[in-house]
Amino acid sequence: MVDSLKNLKSRIFYFDSQLVFGSVFLFFGSMVANLGGYIYHLMMGRMLGPKDYGDLASLISLSYLLSIFSGTFLTTTIKFVTKYKVENRYEKIYSLFLGLYKIFGTIGLLIFLIFLFFKENIGAFLNLGNSLPIITLALWMSFGFISFINEAVLRSFLKFSFLSFNAIFSTLLKLIGAFWLVKIGLGINGALLAIFFASLFPFFVSFYPLLFLKKYKDKIK
Repeated sequence: MVDSLKNLKSRIFYFDSQLVFGSVFLFFGSMVANLGGYIYHLMMGRMLGPKDYGDLASLISLSYLLSIFSGTFLTTTIKFVTKYKVENRYEKIYSLFLGLYKIFGTIGLLIFLIFLFFKENIGAFLNLGNSLPIITLALWMSFGFISFINEAVLRSFLKFSFLSFNAIFSTLLKLIGAFWLVKIGLGINGALLAIFFASLFPFFVSFYPLLFLKKYKDKIK
């Protein structure tokens, strides 16, 4: 009985320590990402000029509207994954993981096709010179509907240091990519492509700490 209590106490202490230190890492990563976002807008404002930067800001604002939905599902996914983790039902986590990709992958594809079909109308409404930035925006937004899934699972497993590293790495990619792509003359499209690719590479990297879930594939009923 005493040994069981000591074991439970050590587990709680380990969990609390992991949560506290992980939260510090995540906070630091978020601060760097926010600072990077500020530098990005400052840099794009100077490089693109008032007109093009205004168009870029309008396009980014449009994407933020849809990010509200993914943010809501992020919280819900964390809740379910944490519940299954506590219950030791890892096959349920893997099943949920695959199911979310099927659902939100389909939604993302539909959003991309809708934007692709109405690109001329959206471009005219936003007073854009060409519709190419709309296609880039559609890619970024459709991708955003699946990118939250990995983050939610990683948060549930308290992989905060990894998430912090990913956020910092993504920020650096965005800043370097935006500077270079705009510098070579891609303008608004280059600024948006930088955001898209800066999200894409860390997303694929985030699969690595989740590979252990594959061993529960055969246990799915």
